[in-house]
Amino acid sequence: MHHVLKASPNLNLKIGIRICRRTKTILTTYEPSNKTKIPKEVDNFNKSIQKHGKKSREVKSSVPSKTPHLHTNLNLNPTKHRKNRYENSSSYRAFVRWEVLRQNSKPNDAIHSFNFLRGQINLAIKDNIENNAYLIDLLIADALEYYDITNAVDLFIWFYANSKQTPPSTQLADKIMGGLAFSNPMHDEKLLTKFLQLMEFMLKKIPSYELSEYHATQICAKAMSVVNNPLLIKKVLDHVYEIPYTNSNTLRNAQVLAAYRLINEDYKKANPSGVFYQWTAIKNHYTSLDKHDSRILYRVIKLFTNQKSYRFRCKEILTKLEPDFYVNNPLLLPCFVIFSVKTNDFKLATKIMSDITSYATTTTKTTNLNSKFMLSTLLRLHLNFKDSSGVQNVLNTIQKNTTGLSPADYQAIVSHLMTTGKEPDLDKAITITTTIKGISALPSAVAIINHVASAHFMQNHSTKAYSTLETILRFADNIDKKHRNKLWDILASIFVNSLTSYGKFGKNQKEGIILQEAKQKAKKNTEFLRFLYLNSLTKMEHESTADPFNMTSPKDIILKLTKSNKLVILRTIAKEARFANRIDLLRWCISEMIKCGMPMKEIELDWNTMEKHQVRRYAFTNIKCLSKNVDNHGIKNFKNVIN
Repeated sequence: MHHVLKASPNLNLKIGIRICRRTKTILTTYEPSNKTKIPKEVDNFNKSIQKHGKKSREVKSSVPSKTPHLHTNLNLNPTKHRKNRYENSSSYRAFVRWEVLRQNSKPNDAIHSFNFLRGQINLAIKDNIENNAYLIDLLIADALEYYDITNAVDLFIWFYANSKQTPPSTQLADKIMGGLAFSNPMHDEKLLTKFLQLMEFMLKKIPSYELSEYHATQICAKAMSVVNNPLLIKKVLDHVYEIPYTNSNTLRNAQVLAAYRLINEDYKKANPSGVFYQWTAIKNHYTSLDKHDSRILYRVIKLFTNQKSYRFRCKEILTKLEPDFYVNNPLLLPCFVIFSVKTNDFKLATKIMSDITSYATTTTKTTNLNSKFMLSTLLRLHLNFKDSSGVQNVLNTIQKNTTGLSPADYQAIVSHLMTTGKEPDLDKAITITTTIKGISALPSAVAIINHVASAHFMQNHSTKAYSTLETILRFADNIDKKHRNKLWDILASIFVNSLTSYGKFGKNQKEGIILQEAKQKAKKNTEFLRFLYLNSLTKMEHESTADPFNMTSPKDIILKLTKSNKLVILRTIAKEARFANRIDLLRWCISEMIKCGMPMKEIELDWNTMEKHQVRRYAFTNIKCLSKNVDNHGIKNFKNVIN
């Protein structure tokens, strides 16, 4: 059965309808009548439709056979059939738009074909269309109407990438951005990927292009709904951070909350460059630092304190906080005290104690300064600076106001004993630790392990080191058989570091035979460390080796790998690979770090912070300034090495 239908004054088409025996669906084709010569573009389009139908018959249909508009009905109007098919199949809609766009040398004919295939042949069409801008506007408007957002992005990029003389339409791009910003939890991750593609294309063609404040806020919210894909979120937020918040505080608050979330995640991963990057992006969003969430400040300061290359950033924060603020904050005051201890900065410690005397409120004096956390911190302070009277006062307060020494108190005492370097004091520290009951002993055990596994102690007291490690790790294993405690995470990092050779030679040895031997050893070390990492990657925590230092078969060692120590271990292996000139293994480390959610820009920043004082000690005001400084003063061959 055939119907002849006029699609335009110059286009007569013969519609053919036949029934597919297998799927019982109506298959539609169209061809020119004998009297009219159809344009070449439409003829090609007809062949594409036939090819599409052939593929559909070869592949089992994913559409249920009971779908009403697909029921066999010889009386079904072909125009309605095309319209139903177009409205109910996103893949068919995308197929039609692509074919129309590819065969667009004659825009009028292409639009006629487009309207015909979507069952809209009676729509009025603009006469004498001389360029394709109207066509792409029509196709993208149609895609947005049906919420085929990914198809709209692809059409836009393809069209303007192949239109060398026509710059991309910013108005059309903004319309697509509106669709991408719309919340769709089922497809948010995919839409954000398309957002990145569109932004990168627009910035390449029009460097001055930027999101509207409204779209930036919506995109930011969408990014925050994505879980377990930090690389995607960070790439999206890089664009969001570029937008100034001029009209209201909505965008500013969205940027700050997004950065807070990433700071929390990178803090848990021990990723200081990630924390520093996000902190730099939003630290000046408020008029003063004390308006930021003190929990975020606490995490930033704590992480930077434990990373020597980032300690300069702690001083930056401290100098910008008013004493009456940090002294009366129960999180920040202990943080700065510990920072003064870790850096052995007696001048800073004296200033902090003076500020406490001058600015502490009644609540701080009666509550905060007498908390277990603060008392342990003060005990550590007085022990570090050998203030015996201060130590005694703190111990008296602990005995008076608490139930006794806490695990942190014991750890402070044990750590102090080992600083003398005398074997009797080490034995005393071991005795104290092994007499503590339960998991309260484990923080002190960590302090002993960290001390005796250090390169200096291993070189001078090898026999004592291995026997001490065996004693302490057997003791810890008896307390925590399933290895759930954080001690085993830290043990993995300490063990990996103990096998490295980098950074363990003085300046007078740098050109000597010992250094060359160390480099040769480092090559083997790096190979083994990669094997160790990969071998441990799929193991459960209870399978980890209790004492890897005294294991007779190194290939059987299993380390406890967690979110909190993977990046630390990979960074250590990367340093050893660089020392050994094993570029292949350095690249492997970087690829694994990226898998852990650390993008390349953070890896480059971390490496430059460790090695370049121009980066490490520069006061950055924003991320643009940060990126520019890394480009100007960073390691010049870093990108060449990793590419």
